[in-house]
Amino acid sequence: AGQLTPEEAETHPQKNIITQSIGQKDEIQPDFGMITLELGDYLLLNSDGLTNMISASEIYDIVTSDISLADKAATLIRFANNAGGLD
Repeated sequence: AGQLTPEEAETHPQKNIITQSIGQKDEIQPDFGMITLELGDYLLLNSDGLTNMISASEIYDIVTSDISLADKAATLIRFANNAGGLD
């Protein structure tokens, strides 16, 4: 075991495997950690339906743009769908 580089992760054969889900088992073992968020930071939760369709730099540009949060979400969805999004 080890860590993949971001480039390796993009093409890894197991990149879309779900390792845990809520509601499928009586007990789950969540992964957790701590991070420090600063004023102005964003925390984006998404599926691979977004990150398989548009690049990290495109996501960054949209999330850090000067539009409302609702418009950021709509723009991310639109970009992913326009790129052939399957979700």
